[in-house]
Amino acid sequence: YDNSYYFPASRTGFVLTQEKIYAGIFRDKFRGQASSTKLREPTIDFIQTFADIKMGKYNWQQKDTKQTKELINFLETNIIKGSIKENTTEQDYTNYYLSVKNKKIDLHMASSATLETLPFIVFLKNTRDITKTFFIIEEPETHLHPKAQIQMAKFIVMLSNAGAKVLVATHSDYILGEINNCIKRYE
Repeated sequence: YDNSYYFPASRTGFVLTQEKIYAGIFRDKFRGQASSTKLREPTIDFIQTFADIKMGKYNWQQKDTKQTKELINFLETNIIKGSIKENTTEQDYTNYYLSVKNKKIDLHMASSATLETLPFIVFLKNTRDITKTFFIIEEPETHLHPKAQIQMAKFIVMLSNAGAKVLVATHSDYILGEINNCIKRYE
C-alpha cells in the first residue's frame, strides 16, 4: 500500500497534546535522558503522520478527489455537524478548527466526537490514492453517541466501497450491526 494509516483509540488526546508530546521528547533528548514517553510504534506513526500533514509534508498535487470529498462531507454532515477548516501559517504549518454556522471554534472547545473524527478528515484530505490505502481503525465508536456510531459504520462501509482496505477493532454492537446491515443490503 502507498499509505497505511493507524487510528488509535486515544485520537482525541493525541490531536490536542501533540505539540506537548514532542516538546517532552525533545526536552528529554536535549538533557541526554531517555524519553519518559512510552508509546507503541503504531501510535508514534499516527502522531508523526499527523505532524507531517500539519507541517505541509503531504503537499501532493492530486488531493480531494470526488471520493474523498464525499467521505469528508459525510463525516462533517452526519457526525460533526459542521466542517473542519484549515488555517495555514506563513511557515506552512497548518492548524485546524471547527466551523459551525460561520463560527470558528478552537479544537480545545470542540466536542470529543469532533476530535475523534478530525483525524479521518485530515488524513483523507492528504491521501493521494484511496485505493492504495490501508486504514486500521481502533475503536471507531470512541466518544460517539449510538446514532453517530451507526453513521461511523456507514462511513467505514463507504471507505471500503471506495476501494480502501479497512481493518476495524471495535466493541460496539452498533458498529457491527450497521456493517452487517449494509452487507445484507449489498452496500
